Amino acid sequence: MPVGHSWTNRKVIYCRDLHNENILLPQSLYLQQYISAQLEQQRVKVRFLQMSNFEMIKQAVKSELGIAFLPSQSVVEDINNGKLITKAVSSLSIKRKNGYVTRKHTPLNSIEMAFCKDVQQYFHGNKRSLTM
Repeated sequence: MPVGHSWTNRKVIYCRDLHNENILLPQSLYLQQYISAQLEQQRVKVRFLQMSNFEMIKQAVKSELGIAFLPSQSVVEDINNGKLITKAVSSLSIKRKNGYVTRKHTPLNSIEMAFCKDVQQYFHGNKRSLTM
C-alpha cells in the first residue's frame, strides 16, 4: 500500500477493512481468480482494477489508486526504499504456488533433471541462487 495510506500506523488490518477498496490485479488469470476467491471467501466486497504488470501496479499503488497483493520479491526494493509499505490482513492468506511444466511421456535428460532439482531446492527454502 502507499506510504501515506490511513492504515500505515495500524497494527492489525481486518478483512472487513478491505470493503469498497480498489484492489489492483495483474493480467494473470490465475492470480485474478485466486485473489478474488480469497476475498469472496471472506465475504469482502471490493472493486477490482486489472493492470498489465507488477511495475504498473506498484506505480498505481504509489499514486494511491488502490492497494494490491503482490509477490514479496517484486516489492522488496520499494519497501526498503520507503516507497511502499506492506501489512498483513488478519484471516487472509494469499500465497502463490510455483511450478514447472514438462512434456508428457518425454523423459528428462540428466541436465534437465539437475535443473529441476535445483529449482525445487530453491523454492523449498534453500534460497541460494540457482546454479546455471
